[in-house]
Amino acid sequence: MAKLWIVPAPVGTTFAPAPGRDRLHGGNQRGRRRGPHVHENRGRRRRERYNDPAMAPEPDPELFREAFGRFATGVAVITSATATASGGMTANALCSLSLDPLLALVCFENNARTLSIVRESGRFAVNVLSAHQEEVARVFASKMPESEKLGGVAHRFEAGLPIIEGALSWVVCSLRDLIAGGDHTIAIGQVAAMDLGEGDPLVWYGGQYHDVRLRVER
Repeated sequence: MAKLWIVPAPVGTTFAPAPGRDRLHGGNQRGRRRGPHVHENRGRRRRERYNDPAMAPEPDPELFREAFGRFATGVAVITSATATASGGMTANALCSLSLDPLLALVCFENNARTLSIVRESGRFAVNVLSAHQEEVARVFASKMPESEKLGGVAHRFEAGLPIIEGALSWVVCSLRDLIAGGDHTIAIGQVAAMDLGEGDPLVWYGGQYHDVRLRVER
């Protein structure tokens, strides 16, 4: 991307008028004859054109993805299980939502296979991954059958849901609400159980996983 550098003139520098023009004539005189209202009208027209939805350019979905890709996040695996099925998916669109009551929010693609398990079970678990668990993230982000994902990953059950061994933290939630959000479904869960692990976080930034070593007093 080209950069325009504007270098201020040294203090005390004066600029001579252009040849053929003195200080009272030329470009500045044109602005004086028309009056300041001319510039105000031009600015108003530009603002009106920019604010007109019909004139605004259509937002680019790829640019949208890249823009939010600059927002560094942690990485989690969302797991769930019923009496007959279990599975999970990798996610970074999640957050704590409320302290009173304790609520968590997770976004699922509408066609996510894990979402159907969450709907049936009425529960989900958030497993925050540590820096050494990039391969775990890739397994749960793959098209591997849901029934096989947990088979190759060390896990245990807490409050009836699969918890990934080595996770930085985990939170089990009871499903409270599902809200439509475009091509995603927003799940809100009430916290039922949680605990902490040890280590540094796995980070997602710019479309890639990053191993970030933090100096944090614990």
